[in-house]
Formats: sequence, structure tokens, C-alpha cells
Amino acid sequence: MHNYDENIDPPIPVIKVDLGEPNPEAGHTNKATLYLDTGADITAVPKEVLDTFLVGRMLNYDYVNVSGFERSAGKIIKAYYVNIIINNCAPILTRIIPIHDNVGLLGRDVINHFITELNGPKMSWTVEQSA
Repeated sequence: MHNYDENIDPPIPVIKVDLGEPNPEAGHTNKATLYLDTGADITAVPKEVLDTFLVGRMLNYDYVNVSGFERSAGKIIKAYYVNIIINNCAPILTRIIPIHDNVGLLGRDVINHFITELNGPKMSWTVEQSA
């Protein structure tokens, strides 16, 4: 079970995830705190966490066009391939982008691999891997 961040108005579901290299044998992971964001197409990780994770690594990447609310003017940025591990479930290989904030966004690219149940009145939520 996970909680909501009640310091945000309205409160938002929050989770700690592990970022891992696409090669699971590498064994290196970093933790990131992310808000559950069903409006985000791609997962965004705090830039400081991503920079620390990239030190000494050559991860594959491509470029994505990102835009904000109401499809404001887009910007081309690097999107790095990483494994995201939630609740010790099987890793999900996805692309992540940096965000200039202390907390990132868990986007639909990862959310859609899981079953989530939100309980707003109790400020809690659950996530489990689909079969």
C-alpha cells in the first residue's frame, strides 16, 4: 500500500521506485520518488537523481518531443532507457526524461503495466503487476 502526498492540494498518489540499468546483471539501482500521473505520456525523473544514476554509465537513449499542459510548444530532449522496478515486481523497460523538480512523474508508459486502485478518502493506493 502506498500513500498520497498531502502537502499538495489536492493530494496526489506518491511512490518510491527503483531505477535499474537495462542489463539486470549490472545490479546498480537508484531510488526515485514519483507522483502517479495518468496525464503523463512518459515517466519523468528528478534531474539530480538521473544525473547521479548516469555517472559512469553509457545508457542507450533516443530523443522525444515533450510539451506541457495544453500541448504548449514542444522541446526535443534525451530519453534514457532504464528498468523501473515497483514493489519488487518484474522490471519494466521504459524511457525516462529528466524533470527539474524534487519529485518525478510516473507516466502511463509504466502505469499501464500495473493494476492500480486509488482510495482517495483513505489517502492510500495499491499497485500490483498484471498477470
